[in-house]
Amino acid sequence: MKNSVIWSFLSVVALGTSGLVAGCDSDEKLARSALGESCDNTASCEDGLKCVDGTCVQKSSSNTGGSGNTGEGGEPGTSGSLNTGGTTTV
Repeated sequence: MKNSVIWSFLSVVALGTSGLVAGCDSDEKLARSALGESCDNTASCEDGLKCVDGTCVQKSSSNTGGSGNTGEGGEPGTSGSLNTGGTTTV
């Protein structure tokens, strides 16, 4: 009787341990977001992508940034005239 209790206990421990090990398979990769899909951080995006404002975007090859819009020059202003006469009423 003692032997059957010991073997039953060991069987339960072995089954429980194997279930835990199978559930913690570190080789299995989690699905990661593709280009244009939502993300929480860069680690949740596929390789070569980064998370910006909750969306996976292509990583740039450098961190220098763009030049932005330069715009065009404005029209020159006109000269004003000097007010030499008149009175000011308060």
